Amino acid sequence: MPVDKNTTYGPGQVSRTDDGVTWVEDADGTDTGQAGVTRAAPDGSGPATVLPEVRAGALYACGLTASDDAVTVLSLPPATGWDNATPPKLHQVAPDGNGGAQRASCNRGDQVCASADTGTRVLRPDGKC
Repeated sequence: MPVDKNTTYGPGQVSRTDDGVTWVEDADGTDTGQAGVTRAAPDGSGPATVLPEVRAGALYACGLTASDDAVTVLSLPPATGWDNATPPKLHQVAPDGNGGAQRASCNRGDQVCASADTGTRVLRPDGKC
C-alpha cells in the first residue's frame, strides 16, 4: 500500500480485486474516529481517494470488502449507548468514489463480516460472526 508514513495515522483493512487494491486509511488521528478509503492499481501506483476522511458525513470506516464494481465499507460510529444508529452499518460506493457512499444494510442489527461477491452484491450475516 502506498501510504505516507508521515501523514497516515493508521492504514486499515485491505481488499484486492483484479482492478486494484483498496484500503481504509486514517490520516487524522485528532478527529473523532472517521477514516477514509483509498484505492490504487494492483501494483500500488496511482493512489486515489475513494471516500475522503474529512468531509460532512464522513464514515467511521473500520473495515471493507471489494469487488471490481463496488467497495463495501463497514462503519462503526462511536457511541455511548445503543439505539438503531449505533450498531455497525455497511455502506457501498463505486471504486472511483462517484456517487458517494450509500447505505447497503438495514437499520437494525449488526452488519459485520461482509464479503464481496460479483458486481454490487455483498454477503453478510446479521449479528455476530
